Amino acid sequence: MPFRSAVSNAATTGTQALAVDKPAGLAEGDFLVVFLSASGSGSTFITPSGWTNLDPQRTNGGLHAAWYWKIATAADATGSGWTFASTEEWTAIKALTVAYSSIDPTPIDASAFIAGSTATGVVSLTGIDAASGAFVLAACAINAGPADTIDTGTPPSGFTHRISILQDTNADSALFDDGPVAGGATGDADVTTEGSTHNFVGGVISILPAAGGTGSPYYYMVM
Repeated sequence: MPFRSAVSNAATTGTQALAVDKPAGLAEGDFLVVFLSASGSGSTFITPSGWTNLDPQRTNGGLHAAWYWKIATAADATGSGWTFASTEEWTAIKALTVAYSSIDPTPIDASAFIAGSTATGVVSLTGIDAASGAFVLAACAINAGPADTIDTGTPPSGFTHRISILQDTNADSALFDDGPVAGGATGDADVTTEGSTHNFVGGVISILPAAGGTGSPYYYMVM
């Protein structure tokens, strides 16, 4: 798995923009993915210059999320980070940012995104058909309270927990990865939560290794 590093950023008072730090050791050519989640209503994320929106903003019960990716430039590698903004203020906004090395410059293999609710303590992120050697990422966000959080100590089967923001009264989010995968249907990525009833938004993506590299899939899920 060519995981390089991960970083989280959050603002939990009314804000319209979030400063997102670069992951440690970021190098030119690295693959970057940001899982952005927010609590509130009436606002829309704005895609920063140079980034690609992987999935339109999804909304469920005052919980919002969107995914962005880019290949790091020389300026990204030497800079401090980026600003992700929105059209109006959020109650809270959070970003999970992960960097991977040795990824194809046209990286996205497959993806599936979901918004829903659960009363079972398990958030099931829809599986995908991933290429052989791909890396799979799963990420999700849930609405949270004092007794509600994502159980990062019990990641989806085969996945590794990479980064999270937990036990926040507005929302929790977490990201996991897996790989390389053998290829074909991955099955759902089941995220365990403490507390049973949640609205959630999340998804799974797979990325391709660079030509000649060692493949490794990942699921990205953010809550």
